[in-house]
Amino acid sequence: MTRNTWTTVVALVVMLPVTQALAARGDVDAGNTGRLISLTSQTSPGETDTMYTVPARSRLVVTQACIEHVAMQVAMGGNVLTYNGEGCTAFAPGLMVAGGQTLTCGNTSGLARTCVVVGVLEDVPPAKSPRVRFYDLQ
Repeated sequence: MTRNTWTTVVALVVMLPVTQALAARGDVDAGNTGRLISLTSQTSPGETDTMYTVPARSRLVVTQACIEHVAMQVAMGGNVLTYNGEGCTAFAPGLMVAGGQTLTCGNTSGLARTCVVVGVLEDVPPAKSPRVRFYDLQ
């Protein structure tokens, strides 16, 4: 399969889990302002590239992580997100990546190859102040 065909197949396959993630969280009807994002990294042999660092006041709901070869991985910190060799790993309804965390693409194969991550980037709402306060009466 050529690289362009592989990319087209990945693009078509990743849309269903993204829609399921939004529907499972009730965001489709609620009008959530999350943005669908697709991250792609062509990583040189023996290298690990930073794909994306989630902004501090945001979160990324990963629905798909794809690799082109068994000697590759998409990782978040020390946690590997891709399994089962080459192809895509789906997360339904999604895997939450907190603000400040970094996604990387590692390649130990002999050729430059591609990693793809698809998800929904959302702003984190500000924390609400507590409604109940407890006082020590002693």
